[in-house]
Amino acid sequence: MTTPQYPPGSGPPGQPPPPGQPPAFQPPGAAPGPPPGFQPPGPGYPSSGGAPMPPRAPGPDGLGIAALCVGIASIIFGCPCGLLGAPLSVAAIVFGAVSLNRLKTQPGRFADSTKVLAMVGIITGGLALVFGALMTFLGAAGQIFSRMGNY
Repeated sequence: MTTPQYPPGSGPPGQPPPPGQPPAFQPPGAAPGPPPGFQPPGPGYPSSGGAPMPPRAPGPDGLGIAALCVGIASIIFGCPCGLLGAPLSVAAIVFGAVSLNRLKTQPGRFADSTKVLAMVGIITGGLALVFGALMTFLGAAGQIFSRMGNY
């Protein structure tokens, strides 16, 4: 009679594997164990085995980005509809001013590009406000002069 052959690292069914070797079969749903010779990391080291992450660089202030976006929208929407452009341009100026104030009071928290974003938002909001006021004045003046011509 011949002796049954088993894969390396396993023995007859129902018997534990030889010392120092993992079992050849994991029951369904069982979590795999650590490999042989594994040592858990000591204190102060990440458990993933990688190096600690460096600190993040500061990002731009959200209000500076909002000032730029609302300022551009105020120019786009202020041309065909002066009523919509005025509140948007005032919002762009306010967002930009608050963002610049946050840059002064919290140095190093936001990226340097935030100042540019906030300034462009203030400038585009101001231009849209002036342009909207000019268009409103010219529209009203045109209405007045066109009625005067009928008399």
